[in-house]
Amino acid sequence: METQDKTVIDVARRKRIDRYKRIILMTVAAMIVIPAFLCVILFIKVCALQNQIDDLNDIIEQQSEYIDENSSSTETKEETTENLTEETTEEPTEEPTDDTVITATKFELEGPYGQWTIEQQQIIDSYTDKGDGHTIYLTFDDGPSVYTEEILDILDYYGVKATFFVNGRTDKNSLERYKLIAERGHTIGLHSYTHDYSDIYGSLEGFVSDLERISNLVYETTGVRSVYYRFPGGTSNEKTILPISTFITYLNENGYSYFDWNSTCGDGASKTVPMENIVTNVMKDAVRHKHCVALLHDAKSKRTTVDGLPLLIETLLNAGFQISSIDENTPLVQHRVVK
Repeated sequence: METQDKTVIDVARRKRIDRYKRIILMTVAAMIVIPAFLCVILFIKVCALQNQIDDLNDIIEQQSEYIDENSSSTETKEETTENLTEETTEEPTEEPTDDTVITATKFELEGPYGQWTIEQQQIIDSYTDKGDGHTIYLTFDDGPSVYTEEILDILDYYGVKATFFVNGRTDKNSLERYKLIAERGHTIGLHSYTHDYSDIYGSLEGFVSDLERISNLVYETTGVRSVYYRFPGGTSNEKTILPISTFITYLNENGYSYFDWNSTCGDGASKTVPMENIVTNVMKDAVRHKHCVALLHDAKSKRTTVDGLPLLIETLLNAGFQISSIDENTPLVQHRVVK
């Protein structure tokens, strides 16, 4: 009997020990899994917050450029000088004065290009003949800017044309830049007047008002009545208050053609994309499309885009691409279509 009782006690004790082990293991597992799960959730929220911050910074930058440049017409001479001094400390190159235009002749004296590093030459060579029979349209959003003349000079040097989707600015320098784009044979497209999502996408009336504003500014400045439009953020953006189809339908019914892109250099997500990355980012998609629309930016924060442009053009030409500006014969590249 005594042995039987002892056996019962041992069994009960083993059950308790096993139960304690399971509790301990479950506790340890919970201590590992729960923090890991919370870290994943926190990481996702931080990434989402960072994207919102980046978007807000882009909007603030656009508004700052718009306010600064449009207020310059009412500033005193002393205020204008002070603003240009501040801008020079921000930018690698100085803002040209109102009566100064960087000419193609000056640019050619500083050229030609072609003194590439071994890595850069390898990039050029790696795409040889991969663009035969392909056409690419280089498009620049958000201008005009302090770099517009330099971009135009680079394009002139290589004898290629591009498309500039411009915003609204009325200071003397910007008005001159609109004219230069047209005079040098490039296409001017419309990218909204304010680039303010709430104004543009808040209502159809606001969209139409903004569209008419930038259209009239370009026409009055250059004599060009542009029918090419690029939505701020593209038609795939998720920031519109009304459905994007509302605005697409208006453009379709009023003779406009809108263009998105199927290749991007990456400068929309970062202000300091290395020049080699500018090239490889465009090329990785360009070689896959018979007709490629490449997205770049003409903005004062995008210095490396300008630096990478000659390398990009030489890579494209060596690859066999035809580089053209958008016109009525350009196949539409659109993320969202409304019929």
